[in-house]
Amino acid sequence: MPGGEREGFTFTPYQQAYDDYGLIVYYHPYFTPDAGVTDSVSAPDALLTFDQGTGGYYAITDSGDIDYYNPADPMFGGTYTVTNLTGLGSTLNANTGKLLSMKGRNNNSLNFSSSAITSNTGKSVSITRDPMRAVSIHASNRSTASGCPPTACRRWSTASANRPERPKAQPKAAWEGERSGRAMTASK
Repeated sequence: MPGGEREGFTFTPYQQAYDDYGLIVYYHPYFTPDAGVTDSVSAPDALLTFDQGTGGYYAITDSGDIDYYNPADPMFGGTYTVTNLTGLGSTLNANTGKLLSMKGRNNNSLNFSSSAITSNTGKSVSITRDPMRAVSIHASNRSTASGCPPTACRRWSTASANRPERPKAQPKAAWEGERSGRAMTASK
């Protein structure tokens, strides 16, 4: 899960008839949360056929091959979306677990990449990296050639897989940026 917790879900596709007589039936992916789990998980929709011989679900590819359902497979989208009780949805790469995007109940969204965080409101933060770490962060609404605005600065570390560390609660900490283009650091 985005916060690092583990939660369980069971794949329980639901059936839908595509004709008036119920002769043409497909299944859609659905994940039932285990007991005590309050989040929900969804994957991109797919029209699946049930294989009575194996108990699996499959789709026929454009080339005519049979591809058994696995939401991590790029044919089926390769993503999961975890939605919590407040309506915040986090879309994750199903193979790597990397956060790709977040969307709130108000339809505001953020998209994450190794070089930027962009919002559907038009705002963005660009990230310049060297092979080991982020070396500068620039907000779209500021001209920040030598640093980033104090409210957006975070200390970067290769140990945290190039993710910003949350600043510790330090009363009246002053944010200072090195003028060499390296990441900003906090000091008292």
